[in-house]
Amino acid sequence: MSYVQLANKLHAAGDKAQYDACAKNLLSEKIILAWILKYCTDEFKNYDISRIVQCIETPRVSETPVHQNTSEQIDNESIVGLNTEDKPIDEAKIVYDILFHAWVPDTKRSVRLWVNIEAQKDANPGYSLLKRGIYYCGRLLSQQYGKNVQKIRYNDVEKVYSIWICETKTGERTNTINKYTITEESVLGNFRDEQENYDLLTVVMVGLDTNHKHINVGSEKSDSEKLIGMLSTLLSSVKKSNEKLNILEQTYDIHTSDKFKQEVSVMCNLSHNIEARGEQNGIQLANARNLSALMKNANLSLIEAMKMLGIDQAEYERYEDFIKQLQSENNE
Repeated sequence: MSYVQLANKLHAAGDKAQYDACAKNLLSEKIILAWILKYCTDEFKNYDISRIVQCIETPRVSETPVHQNTSEQIDNESIVGLNTEDKPIDEAKIVYDILFHAWVPDTKRSVRLWVNIEAQKDANPGYSLLKRGIYYCGRLLSQQYGKNVQKIRYNDVEKVYSIWICETKTGERTNTINKYTITEESVLGNFRDEQENYDLLTVVMVGLDTNHKHINVGSEKSDSEKLIGMLSTLLSSVKKSNEKLNILEQTYDIHTSDKFKQEVSVMCNLSHNIEARGEQNGIQLANARNLSALMKNANLSLIEAMKMLGIDQAEYERYEDFIKQLQSENNE
């Protein structure tokens, strides 16, 4: 691999990492989290967005390492933000995208939720995202021991949510919201336990269509469709920053800070860079195939083939590597 190719890959990886970071930062804004809580949780569905915002503690985004199997008390700062990294002894590290507490208002006793939000670019990564979400819920439940739950007081275990925001192109998951919970099944007899004793974890899978150039926002028939429209606008890979901000403010009444607007602008620029690099690589790959065909069929050198196609000779090293890669793939 040439230096130029390596540099391009590093730039592309850097842009993608920055894009993902921007997406997480935007989703971690309290007003965005309030929308997600309202339309993805039972506890907040009857409250106004402004009221829900007041119930959200400051979220933490992919930071603050913690070893779960210790008896250290959480300091005040950690109580506010939670720990996004869960690294139990003898187990692999887990880093949560966004993690925060939310207090449920108007309840007889203080009810606090543990909420994990995951921004998933690939809705089909080769394994079940649902199983991963359930596993994350399990880790959040066990993480409470030694912090919130002292001496294993099981009555004090608090409910956890893992909510996955999945960007899709087209498919069955596009523009969908699915919820997975623990329910009671009465096999024999009439006994019914209190719901609060078993309703301790919920996974929510939200599928968006962020690549669609004509997202039909503002004409939603249901509240759930409003969430899809808002998030699809926020994370859209085709809408410009000013267009996004106008839709968020005028259609969804989401008034944002200067920092939020700057983050939207940066993410849109990164999206454009990633798309432009993809198009450039596609053009270069097509050129490499044409060069390879000329070299083989007309018995030309690479320089001669490049001259015939009008390709700058300064690109010699790049295309030499491309052609070697093509030849290697054809020989496999």
